[in-house]
Amino acid sequence: MRDTTILYWVQTLAALGVALLGGLDRQLTALMLLIVFDVITGLAHSCVEAREKKRKWFNRDKAVTGAITKMVYFVLIAVGVQMDKALGFNGIRIGFIGYLSLLEIASIFEHAGGCGVPIPNVIAEAVKQAKAKMKIGGRK
Repeated sequence: MRDTTILYWVQTLAALGVALLGGLDRQLTALMLLIVFDVITGLAHSCVEAREKKRKWFNRDKAVTGAITKMVYFVLIAVGVQMDKALGFNGIRIGFIGYLSLLEIASIFEHAGGCGVPIPNVIAEAVKQAKAKMKIGGRK
């Protein structure tokens, strides 16, 4: 009985979350995968840095800040859904997802480079320029 109740609540919360995010489509799925890849490469980068600086493990403050940032991504997407509904548009949510996906891609390349993966100069420079332009109003 208890397992069924827990499963019921998990399913209810998942359905509510997907509804708030405007449905689970290709764009949202791609963003979720990019977030997973960013977390994996971020942990790898942190481990490499820790090893180089002779620390035991990664910086917890950065990890907590990163997790909060990822949660805020989904709040922004939910806001985009509501803006689309209120204004009768069908593109604000997709615009938010596209912007956040580009931020994640830039972060993945940054982490990969920090792990010692060779990144072509053209890509590294493009990521650097894009990241500088995209941080309008954001934390540095």
